[in-house]
Amino acid sequence: MRTEKAAGFTLVELLVVITIIGILMSLLLPAVQSARESARIAQCENNLHQIGIAAQLHVQTLDYFPCAGWFWTWAGDPDQGTGLNQPGGFFYNILPYIDQKNLWQLGAGTAQLSSTKNAAIEQAATTLLSVYNCSSRRPLQLWPFVNGTSFVNMTRPASLARCDYAANGGDAGLPIYNPGPPNYADGQSLPWWQSFLGSNIPANYSGICEPACLIRASAVHTGMSNLLLAGERYINPDNYFNGTDSGDDQGWDMGYDLDTNRWAGTSFAPMQDTPGYDSYENFGSAHPSGFAAVFCDGSVHKLSYAIDPTTIGHMANRNSTMAIDPTKVQ
Repeated sequence: MRTEKAAGFTLVELLVVITIIGILMSLLLPAVQSARESARIAQCENNLHQIGIAAQLHVQTLDYFPCAGWFWTWAGDPDQGTGLNQPGGFFYNILPYIDQKNLWQLGAGTAQLSSTKNAAIEQAATTLLSVYNCSSRRPLQLWPFVNGTSFVNMTRPASLARCDYAANGGDAGLPIYNPGPPNYADGQSLPWWQSFLGSNIPANYSGICEPACLIRASAVHTGMSNLLLAGERYINPDNYFNGTDSGDDQGWDMGYDLDTNRWAGTSFAPMQDTPGYDSYENFGSAHPSGFAAVFCDGSVHKLSYAIDPTTIGHMANRNSTMAIDPTKVQ
């Protein structure tokens, strides 16, 4: 007699196959996650490369670096030019050089503080730009605007488009925390700024993006390849999505503030985003291996969180005489 074996798997064979698949998945998943994170880091570096090129084009066209604007109650106004009369900050001022001139011009030709202009400026501030977004941190979408302040020249939005990068404010930290001028007339008045700033002379600030100050290439004494232009900024991960972080409660379209400028030095060491830890003035990122930064010559480098604070302080100070090769800094 001939016996026929039933087709199919036994239970034991099926369990063995499932176990093997599980082992393979456990081996492959970290590799897939690592590949995705490498791609996100590369995207951040590309974003900063574009920001660096935009700043260089700004300098070539206007002979000074993008201005810092009028502090945190002001957004960009296309009728206020590009210099000291412009209330918008670094990321507004580079818009024409990242193929966003139409966005920069929203509201042009309309009356100051009119509902038409204020609504147009709100439209700009709620426009999402992938070049300002780190996908390791959060999706590209609008996030709540919940703090108690209002902009002077913009209709108050319910949400804003944020930026995961910041311009270099130097090595001394935020010198003045203030909403800025109460109106356009004061913002364009030298006596008001002199009274407002007092002994805080902007020309003495050590960064590349400072309030009430035009910084030209000739003022970069440390050398363009040694001076930080912009980089990723630290944010507490607990507040990525809620708008309650003091260093991440507004958007890219605003003047000099913790949202648009960061500092580096002995008191402002860069660090990886850490749950439960608030820090509003230093650079950092969501990436585990370090943060990306672009220098004034347009070169992009990934810097370690373990970098010596004194060394990165020199990188943030345009008056430093210490030459540093960012490619050799760990």
